Amino acid sequence: MSWSRSSKLGLAVLLLFVLAAVGVASAVSVTPEQAPEEAEVGQNVTIQVELQDLYAESSSWNFDGQTVLENATWTVEEYQGSNQVDTHTFQGQSPPNGEVTIDQSASDAPDRLVVEISGTVPIVDSYSYENPATFLGAELVRVASDGSGFTTIQEYQIHHYTTDDPGSAEARTALDDARSTIDAAASDGSDVSEAESTFDDAVSAYDSGNFADAVSLAEESASQAESSSSDGGSGSDDSGSSDDGSTDGGSTNGTDTTGGDTGDQSGSDGSQTDSSQTSDGGQDADGNSSSNDSDDGGLLMPILYALLGALILGVIVGGFYWYQQQNQGPNRDPLG
Repeated sequence: MSWSRSSKLGLAVLLLFVLAAVGVASAVSVTPEQAPEEAEVGQNVTIQVELQDLYAESSSWNFDGQTVLENATWTVEEYQGSNQVDTHTFQGQSPPNGEVTIDQSASDAPDRLVVEISGTVPIVDSYSYENPATFLGAELVRVASDGSGFTTIQEYQIHHYTTDDPGSAEARTALDDARSTIDAAASDGSDVSEAESTFDDAVSAYDSGNFADAVSLAEESASQAESSSSDGGSGSDDSGSSDDGSTDGGSTNGTDTTGGDTGDQSGSDGSQTDSSQTSDGGQDADGNSSSNDSDDGGLLMPILYALLGALILGVIVGGFYWYQQQNQGPNRDPLG
């Protein structure tokens, strides 16, 4: 039998649709579910889920699971619609083999299960800041009736912590805050190498379970980051102050130099005031001399102006007189 290209394409599309349909209804569904994301060591917690589509993969299977909760209690309730048809309760970290059998051919075959696991949060075996410690709250498993295989329906990992003084929770918070502070300072262009080194020490202390040192070092690294950021920001201000200081320094040097010119009297008693007074005294002596010169110049100038004015006036009068004499010269008739 020969297949055309279009026939092969159509068959491929049909297979894809079939596989997609099988995939949608190929697993037991979990809804709704209640499980904490984190819990304190020693705290009692409860995980509750509802399983539906029980026969999507097999008409008969066994429910199984496991947890590391201490003093764990399992409760599995079977329902047909709203009617509860069976319930199972047992202690331990895993249900007994074959305790809960789901068989679609049974007269009381359930269409959904409500599973509840409760117990005490276990201690933390090891700590890691980069990878927060978690424990297996619950793993729900579908086991083939003949024991040939199993499929994990759902798994719940829960972060656990301590709240001693200080505990892992406080230490982690301190590290998180320090990390944010360092990152902020680094983004501003500050040198955070010292803060990073201290932060690494804080992480090492956390990972070893030494939370008191972890908190102390984390806070120190945050302070170092803030200081580096502050120093970087105040660098401009210091530069500005330096400019002002240079001006002030110049004035001071000028005063010292003047003091030196007038006899280094500032050096004799180390007092800048005396230097200033000595300098001022010298200036007064010169100033008086200058003042006398200025007074003489004040009298001389008016005299010079007066003489110049008289000279100009004399020239004008002399010129006028000469002009008149020229008009009355020998060519003119004396009798008019």
